[in-house]
Amino acid sequence: MAAFRSFLKRQQLSTKVTLMTVAALVLLSAVLFVGTRILLGQDARAQGEERLDTNMRVAWSVLQSSGRDYALRGGVLYAGQTPLNGDNAAVDRIKELVGGTATIFLGDRRVATNVMNPDGGRALGTSLAAGPVKDAVLGRGEPYRGETDILGTRYFAAYDPIKDSSGKVIGILFVGVSAEDFFRNVDDLGWHVLLLAVVVAAIAAALCMRGARQLFAPLEASSATMMRLARGDNDVAIADTERPDEIGGIARALLVFRDAAIAKDAADREQRQVVERLADSLAQLSAGDLTAEISQAFPGSYETLRINYNSALSGLRGLIGATGESTTAIRGSSFEIAQASEDLARRTEASAASLAQVEQCWQNMRGTSGVK
Repeated sequence: MAAFRSFLKRQQLSTKVTLMTVAALVLLSAVLFVGTRILLGQDARAQGEERLDTNMRVAWSVLQSSGRDYALRGGVLYAGQTPLNGDNAAVDRIKELVGGTATIFLGDRRVATNVMNPDGGRALGTSLAAGPVKDAVLGRGEPYRGETDILGTRYFAAYDPIKDSSGKVIGILFVGVSAEDFFRNVDDLGWHVLLLAVVVAAIAAALCMRGARQLFAPLEASSATMMRLARGDNDVAIADTERPDEIGGIARALLVFRDAAIAKDAADREQRQVVERLADSLAQLSAGDLTAEISQAFPGSYETLRINYNSALSGLRGLIGATGESTTAIRGSSFEIAQASEDLARRTEASAASLAQVEQCWQNMRGTSGVK
């Protein structure tokens, strides 16, 4: 079973549907065959029973032509004054009129019959087998109708009790028709029905395979379209979108997928363009070019990014310009401070020289005056 399931999984939908149809047809054929045999068997039994009733009426008519009173005298069964023991002409006459077989029993022993032994002789002297027939006819004095086996042959059989004037059962009148004669037709017709069912199933399977392939062809096309979309090929036409069935629903879904993929590709292209332009401008900016503004508008929502970038670049230029002016002013102030420092140094040197001269004069004066 697992191997069969694995086999089914590898098949296309059309093959699976065909196999399911064939399986259903085979099951239907089997049911039809069995049902036909049952119905024909019932009909064959009904025909056999009807035939038995006719044969039994004819058999009684032939038997009563010899006499209507039955008696057992000296171990011989009589109809009127006609002994029935060995009266094979009577049973042969029955067969001649209606076919089948006939037997006259004395008790449970055959005394006249056209039932043949396997060796071709009449089955005279053979006894009725114990069973429901013997119990019904000899035991209860009731007629019996049904199927029975007589010397290895299956018969539709009718047994009527032969009673004497006191009502005692002294014998049996039997007529039978071979069940094979009826069931042979049943078997033949059953096999013909089965053969016809197989032929019809084969034709239906072929038609189903063709129809399934046509039915699932759009699905195969949709599968191929899915594979192309999965590979990024969005330049693909999608058919059957107008169909109202499930296949049309799949096609419409594929159309949505394709349009979404196309929109995504367009968005990706726009993003790449924005990144490339922004990268170029940043490269110029890193090289010291403060005029590297982005003049070409960005697509869609990316335009805000361009505006903000240009605004930031403009602010950066202003900041760098102000910084340059401050640097120039600082440089000028530093020069003035340096000049003042030089003047102060010169003045300090001059003052020091003057002080030295004063000190020298003071020393000279002290030396002259003798002051210590």
